[in-house]
Parts: sequence; C-alpha cells; structure tokens
Amino acid sequence: MISTAIGAAAVLVAAVAVAASSVVSPAYGAAGVTLDDRVAHAHWRYRDSGKVLSNRVNVQDGVMMRGEWERRLKATNPRLVMRKVDVVALKVRQTLQVIVARNKARRQSRIKLDAFRRNAAKVKAFCAAMPRVAILHVHPSGTRDLKTIKEMLTELNPLVNGSLIIEEANDGVLTTLYPNEVTALAALPVQRYSKFGAAGKRVIEELFFLPRKPETHSFTRFEALFTIGDLLLEQDESKDVYVEEKTFLDFAKRAVRLGLSYVEFTKVEIPPTRKALNRFGELKALIKKETGMTANFVFAFVRTIEPTSLNRGWARDLVNLTTTAEENSLRGIDLLANEVGTPALEKAQGIYMPVAAARQAGETRLKSTMHAGELGDPRNVRDAMIMGAERIGHGVLLREDPVAIEFARRTKVGIVCSLVSNRLLRVQANYRTHPFLRFLRLGIPVSLSTDDEGMFRTDIANECEVAVSNTDVQYSEMVALSRNAVLESFAGSTTKARLLATLAQELKAFEASFKRTG
Repeated sequence: MISTAIGAAAVLVAAVAVAASSVVSPAYGAAGVTLDDRVAHAHWRYRDSGKVLSNRVNVQDGVMMRGEWERRLKATNPRLVMRKVDVVALKVRQTLQVIVARNKARRQSRIKLDAFRRNAAKVKAFCAAMPRVAILHVHPSGTRDLKTIKEMLTELNPLVNGSLIIEEANDGVLTTLYPNEVTALAALPVQRYSKFGAAGKRVIEELFFLPRKPETHSFTRFEALFTIGDLLLEQDESKDVYVEEKTFLDFAKRAVRLGLSYVEFTKVEIPPTRKALNRFGELKALIKKETGMTANFVFAFVRTIEPTSLNRGWARDLVNLTTTAEENSLRGIDLLANEVGTPALEKAQGIYMPVAAARQAGETRLKSTMHAGELGDPRNVRDAMIMGAERIGHGVLLREDPVAIEFARRTKVGIVCSLVSNRLLRVQANYRTHPFLRFLRLGIPVSLSTDDEGMFRTDIANECEVAVSNTDVQYSEMVALSRNAVLESFAGSTTKARLLATLAQELKAFEASFKRTG
C-alpha cells in the first residue's frame, strides 16, 4: 500500500513539476532571477536579521518587536520576493527530492523492512535489537514508569489531598483535568498513600500518566502531570535527593537495557546557581558509576515565565557561571513549555542572543536547542534557527514553511522528533503523515526521542516500532536516525568519536546476526 502511494505521488509530483516549470521558468528568465536566488536571498535576510537582533539585545539592551522583525525578513526588492508560485515550485522540488532519497535509501538498505513491516512480532523483535547508543531531549521528571512511581509512593507515603490536587492541577489556564478525574479526586479521603486499598492506590498511581482515554490530550492536561508530581513527590524536603536520584537511575538502567550509553537530559533549574550546576556534575558521576551511562545536561528556561526580563537576566547569570571545559556536564540551553501564545521571538531573544554572543566571544561552550514547532506559531522554528538554535525539539510545524525547511537542510540544524508524544498531544494527527521522514529525506539530521517517556508509556524501542509500522522508513534511514542522535548531540568530540565507533561495531554485528536469523 505504501509503495503504491509513493508511486502515485511520484506521477502526480512529476505532472505538477512540468506544469510549474511552464509557468515559473519564463518569469525567472525574464527577470534574470531563479528560484534558488530567491531562496538564497530569503536566507541572507535570516542571517542579517539575526545580526540586527543580536545588536539590539546585546549592545542596545533593547527588544525586537514582531512587526519590525517580519519587515526585516521580507525582501525589499520585488524581484527577490518569494511569490506563491515560488513557494509551490519549492515544495514540488522538495517532494521530488524526498522520492529520490527514499528510493536511494531502499537500494542502500542491507535489511529490507518492507519484507516484515506488517508483521508486528517481527517489527518488535527488530526494534528491540536495533542498535542505538544515544538519546536526546529527555525530560527526567517525565521518565518515571509505573514501577518507579509505585516504589516512590511506597517510600514517601505522601498525604493525598484530592481537593488540593484539583485546585492546583486544574486551574483552567496552564493545567486541566477531565471531569471524571475531578469527580474521582473529590471522592478520595484525605489520608496517606499507604492507607488506601488497591483500587485507591491505582487511582493515585495513574495520576502520573496521561489517561488512556481519550486517545489524545490538550497540552494543559499534559502540564497537569508535572503539578501532580510536585504535589505528591515533593512533600518532604529531606527526601528530595532520593526522588531525584531514583528518577535518573531508574531511567538510566532501563535505557542501558535498550542499548543506550549516552543521554542528554533537559532540566529546569531556575534561577541558575553554582550549586545547581555542580549538581549536574554529581548526577553525571552517579549515573556513570551505577549504570555505565554517560549523561549530560541542557539547562531549560521556561517560556511561560513573566516578565520575560527574568529569563533574560538568568541567561546572563548562566553564562557567567559556565566554564569552557569541553566535557563539562552542562552542554547547552533550551526553552520549553506550551508554545501557544508564547512565540519564540518574543520569549527567546533575551535568552538566546546573549548566549550566542558569549559563545562567539569564546566565553562559553553552551550550545542551543529549543522546543519549537510543537504547537503555536509555525514561525517558531524559523525564528529559533535565526536566533542560533543548532537543534530543534519536535519541529513538526516546520512542515508549513518550505523556505525554512531549506534553511534547516542547508545549515544542518538537527531535529529531535518524538512520535508518540506528538500524537498524544495533538501535534500530529497520525503517525503515517508525521514529517520526520520527509525532513530526514531532505537531508535534515533527524533523530528520534521519547520526550516524557514515562508519562506517555513509551520508550525508544517503541518509537522505532511506531516508525517502522506506520511509515515506509528504510533500514538505512533507521541507521541514520541512530547516527544523528550522536552527531547532533552536544557531547564533546571525544565522546562523539567513542559513541560512533561503538555504534558502527554494533550495527555490523546486528546486520550479520539478522541475516542469519531473519
């Protein structure tokens, strides 16, 4: 079915390309301007606007407003403006490139996934064994699975107050609960976890995960999970270290069993302090000692914090606290939380421009990633890249902007995609049309991650199963996804070289074994 669809698409795209060329080419020829000229000019304006923004923030201590930003990004020479027909032509060209890349990947694949793509058991076995050594974009507090939650609740024995949970996790603005959940919580007696029977404990345990029904959820329902976690797991300050270390170690142990040996955690620790940064190093050492896994950290800012001047000041504080040591445990910055109503330009410029300037001046090695293109304004991915993001978390809405796609592919900005997360949070309607594979086939270095894997009841092997079962991804592309997780990480060069060598060895052994066993 997938192959037939691709074939039909190829015919359709070829027809559109012929039609487009008959309309577009004379216009280009008459003006002496090609499609590539217009795209290149748009990208030049990206870079020039980024320089102006840097000067505005770092030198003038000012702010760039949206109206001025969009005017700067728009070509002033009418001959260089991207017209609707140019956008269509660029989309057509990219679609043809995707088809060519898909066919090339199929030819180059040593394992033919099409032979067993519809066999769930074989896909599961393949994905369980498929080598991968690194995972990026992992939120530690979202990694806790049911086993970890049960053990924590037993150890902590928190006081469960349903009315308080309703008040804090159902504010109707940042967080929401479903009516049936509110009813169930209101009926709970106020008592310690240990006093509940099996049914009551199950109700409490399920509060840490997205409900199975409905199948998809609003972002505010998702945000409620973090509030609930804080209310139930952070009642006793003397147990905070236990909760933190168990969270990290339980995830790392599961990850190692799946073949992973490197992880980048995205962690909120605002405001930045020397103590918090030192703690990253302590956790890195603990994880290495207990599991053998290498962990690094990305410092996360929260886009919903007001006023934005707080994040701006904290970004400068963070730069002053960091060192330039290549293998320092803190590797970069991120900006997270609900993108709806919190666009990248307005919320990130005061964070990303000072860090970029410090990096260019050799004052820090901090790299930049950003949650963008998950929800909200589709321009967020474009603006994140202009502000210096070397990697994008999610990036789904980049599909709306072929010019920005072209910028990502030419500058090799990585995209970390989380398939289960994107479907559950209504970012993507279905797995089949998720743009991760289109991005990959256009030459953008895509990798797969799990985001908040405990809350979403997934893991990296399951993300593989979703990809293989629902798309026509080829084995050579699965290899590329694994390699990209290393190449697009913020690890130092020594760590990257070691991880790539390990991955190459594991792939060689895996392919030999797969040929023998099928």
